[in-house]
Amino acid sequence: MTEPMAVVPESMTLEMDPNARRAWIDSRIAALEDEIRRWKSSRNELSVISRLPPEVLTRIFEAYKQMCDRYGRTGNTPQPRQHYIKLYQWTRVTHVSRYWREVALGCPYLWSDIRTVNHNWARTFLERSKQAPISLNATESLSVTNMEDFEDEILAQSHRLKSIRVYGGASFEKRVQELTNPTPLLQSLMITRGYQNQNAASPILPTEFLSGEAPKLQDLELDGYWLPWDSTVLFRGLTSLKLTFYPPSHTPPPSPETFFDVLEAMEGLQTLYLDIPLPISPLAKHRTIALARMEKFTLKGFLSGCTNVMTHLALPPSSTLHIFAIQKEEDTAHSNVTMADLSISITNSWLSGHLGSNSTTPASAPSVLKSLELDTNDVLSNSVKGYLVDNDSPHRPGGCRNVPSLELRVAGDYSGAESADWLPDLLGGLPLNDSRLSRARD
Repeated sequence: MTEPMAVVPESMTLEMDPNARRAWIDSRIAALEDEIRRWKSSRNELSVISRLPPEVLTRIFEAYKQMCDRYGRTGNTPQPRQHYIKLYQWTRVTHVSRYWREVALGCPYLWSDIRTVNHNWARTFLERSKQAPISLNATESLSVTNMEDFEDEILAQSHRLKSIRVYGGASFEKRVQELTNPTPLLQSLMITRGYQNQNAASPILPTEFLSGEAPKLQDLELDGYWLPWDSTVLFRGLTSLKLTFYPPSHTPPPSPETFFDVLEAMEGLQTLYLDIPLPISPLAKHRTIALARMEKFTLKGFLSGCTNVMTHLALPPSSTLHIFAIQKEEDTAHSNVTMADLSISITNSWLSGHLGSNSTTPASAPSVLKSLELDTNDVLSNSVKGYLVDNDSPHRPGGCRNVPSLELRVAGDYSGAESADWLPDLLGGLPLNDSRLSRARD
């Protein structure tokens, strides 16, 4: 190691120009600080954590990032200040050491989750993701400006899109409807309309949406957008489908043939949530659609539509059902379906063991609801919750509640009515066998 230089060279006298003297001192300070940084870096390289292989360190960074993504605060979730975890807090690993920074910047997948809550961060993430598959999480916000061009830039790279989560209003609608390029890597798609204008026509996605080519798509959720049911190519490989659409009154439901053909094509479906116009007419030639892998089934619509759908389905008894049936004057004008018809269709579809008729699912004995809970406290609707567990009460010790296997909520002509007026119709078609009936607490 060389001897340290004199603080002030002999050639530099007090009579020299102060500016030149100051410049020399500043240059020496900078040189010494640079040397100190190099020595610190060399010292850090001797620590155990700095000798971890890049692939191990990357796994640690990914775990830390997942924690920050899950619990990170974006400004909308109130939390005690001492519990703050910032959304991008994990990026601090790039400032710990030169080695850590090189490893983090050398892993494009760390930067592939792009959120539009901050324009600068979004741009940085896109650049550092290089050509890795990317996930877009876009939320329309008045506090974030100049994002339209950036979002268009990402959506134009459809071959890289692995996940899309879009929540927004009018400015998003045009871009969403222009998503007509193939997305060969897309696994999850969620599009939520950020406002509901009753006077404006709800957007209908084109039949060429995603060019009908999303072979890896498993999760599809559309809220406020309508995707034509003849887009069977998109639906075929889904494990989760959630559709919410409130159309103008003149919008016809899909035909029974189209509707049930699509459901039949989704053999791997585990979660189904439908709050859309449902076909009220049965199939011309009755057949049963077996959804053998169903775990969570939710259906919302007019009483006639819900009954018609359940009449054509076979669901495993292990699945949980949530059905919200509405009976209004416009529904009864076209159908004479009663609550008894709905409850019978639920029993035949779900609890009768009918699913065991195919070779892939063993036949099972009919199930019986062990206990029921009636809730008439809501002025807008009434509900019945059914439990398959063999308990004296639908409440566990300590006040914990079991999860109901069936939740049937009714509204319209039945809401606000005395339970004696509609309960016999509902219970008449369910397999009870001395089931215990209790009322929900106020």
